[in-house]
Amino acid sequence: MLEIGLPLTISELGATEEMIPGITQGTICFPAGYLDLKSEDITEILKASMK
Repeated sequence: MLEIGLPLTISELGATEEMIPGITQGTICFPAGYLDLKSEDITEILKASMK
């Protein structure tokens, strides 16, 4: 993905730490996967994807 210039982090898309609560709130998770994600889980995933 790096070779073709795709963003690898959400910060490369323009997201900031201040936007994470809003992104978390706007995320819809359906209880159908391996693990049911809670809003805290989504927040942690988003924080990790900033780097």
